[in-house]
Amino acid sequence: MIPTDQIRCDNETIDISRIVWLEGDWNYTRIYLIDQPVRLSAYTLKKYERELGQFIRISKKAMVNPAHVSMLHTVPGRSGKTWLQLCNGTFIEVSRRRCSSVKGFFNVMKCNVNVAVPF
Repeated sequence: MIPTDQIRCDNETIDISRIVWLEGDWNYTRIYLIDQPVRLSAYTLKKYERELGQFIRISKKAMVNPAHVSMLHTVPGRSGKTWLQLCNGTFIEVSRRRCSSVKGFFNVMKCNVNVAVPF
């Protein structure tokens, strides 16, 4: 039995706190870790979404660990594009349909996430 703070990635177990974000790629998932190279898993992003309830699905292809989000960037105006900046400097765009729920999550959680409006 795998502890609840770990997930199975093919033939190894990964500590959830080390996962920064996950990227879906057809029937595979790329797992981006803090301290190691990217892992490629033969499981779908949907499987990880069921297992990782504390992660946030920000688009069809991406899920993030809220503990590793450092900033929420929003472009004002009609387009309203939103990006999350992760602790490793990566920017990931939030899909238009999930934008309000992602913003709401960070407002409700009162996370230590800065909100920036880029020029």
